[in-house]
Amino acid sequence: MLDDVGDDVVERALRGPAEQRLHLGDVWGAPSPAQQIDFSDLGRLAELVDRNLGRPANPQPGLFLSEWTIPTSPDREFNFYVEPRVQALWITDALRIAMQVPYIYAVGWIHLYDELPSFAGGLIRADGGKKPGYFAWRSG
Repeated sequence: MLDDVGDDVVERALRGPAEQRLHLGDVWGAPSPAQQIDFSDLGRLAELVDRNLGRPANPQPGLFLSEWTIPTSPDREFNFYVEPRVQALWITDALRIAMQVPYIYAVGWIHLYDELPSFAGGLIRADGGKKPGYFAWRSG
């Protein structure tokens, strides 16, 4: 199926305007409910990046998963949230996966602190208390 992806789709997905990036539903079907890339889609994304951005000196460039977050209460960024203990479990799983697969170079977290009502994906609550996700990230 990846062979059917046109250069225009790749260009838009990797370098296009922000509102078009990561909307790869027209590449693989809807990869997640919001047509965003999640961990279950990273293998396919790595294939796409390798084929279109790989060079002889670096045929399989690693993915840097920047600005990753998992909100733990309603906020303005996302239409979902999980319990703090689930955030910690997802962080643990994601970091384990990142260490096991060769196509992930690094994972970066975006919000250290919650800044409600805007951001609830921090590792530390707005009052300074550390969430279970903080300890999962630190241990990972």
